[in-house]
Amino acid sequence: MKLLMADWSAGATRGDGPCPWTLAARLLALGVATTMLAAPSLPPWFLLLRPGPESAYLLLAAVGVLTGFLSGLLGIGGALVAVPALHLLLPILGIGADQVSQVAVASSLAAMVPMALMAAWTQHRRGGLDTAWLKRLAPGVALGAAAGALAAMQLQGPLLALLFAAQSLCYGWALVRAPQREPASRSAVGHLAQTACRWPSWAVGPLAAGFSACAGMGASSLLVPYLNAQGLALRVASATSGALNLGIAASGVLLFAMSSTLASTVGPCWPAALLLSACAVLAVPAGVALAHRLPLSTFRRLLGAINLLGALVLLARTASV
Repeated sequence: MKLLMADWSAGATRGDGPCPWTLAARLLALGVATTMLAAPSLPPWFLLLRPGPESAYLLLAAVGVLTGFLSGLLGIGGALVAVPALHLLLPILGIGADQVSQVAVASSLAAMVPMALMAAWTQHRRGGLDTAWLKRLAPGVALGAAAGALAAMQLQGPLLALLFAAQSLCYGWALVRAPQREPASRSAVGHLAQTACRWPSWAVGPLAAGFSACAGMGASSLLVPYLNAQGLALRVASATSGALNLGIAASGVLLFAMSSTLASTVGPCWPAALLLSACAVLAVPAGVALAHRLPLSTFRRLLGAINLLGALVLLARTASV
């Protein structure tokens, strides 16, 4: 933090320091990273609120605002923030320990549907969405997410999660290390993206979404470099990938609804999901507005940081299984 403020002060003195939006984005990234990494060790009342349903719902509202803001800013689905928070707060709402993981994922998917819809609509109004690629990939992404979720129930997930985390680490590090330019084509992620460019789009969507669903994470870290390699600007690729989260979330919710009807599984905690989605929808436009104002180098760093953070959370989750 001292280094961050020193850099800001020195830059302001020279007249070439980062703009206030850049500083705000850095502080946001630092706060999100600190909270996400520390959350497993914190008690439910870590904000000095009295434990109980009221405090849980208040915290869920704050999580919804943060999730919606990051969704609009970086095009992420929000599970990176929402699922760990739901793991922490659902027991306070009366969800049994044996059902928390499933309810957390189902609730996050249910909240993601209106949030992704709002993000896509807001980006489209600003001209930040490539509708042609959205139409090409959306059907395959929805089918791939459903197939991947079904396969995840049968497969051993740790190996897939490790592969997904490794890809996210490589891509995130490439963005953070070289924020002024596209990730080098000679990097591992660059080679993968260039290879995928030769595949038909109807095959890329199902593969990316299915693999991500098996690993238990969103598909942005796979789809963004692919779309970027296809010639889309990074902001447009991120926004288009974020809009595809709508298909992933909708297919996931439908799958949970069918499985809860046909079997003894549980679905979303609807009060939590509705509160998350309502607060997220309100915060999405602010995130989209900031995404279009940030310097490109800062946007790259933030996108790289969220990929690195997602990989760390996924590795921690895999290690605890």
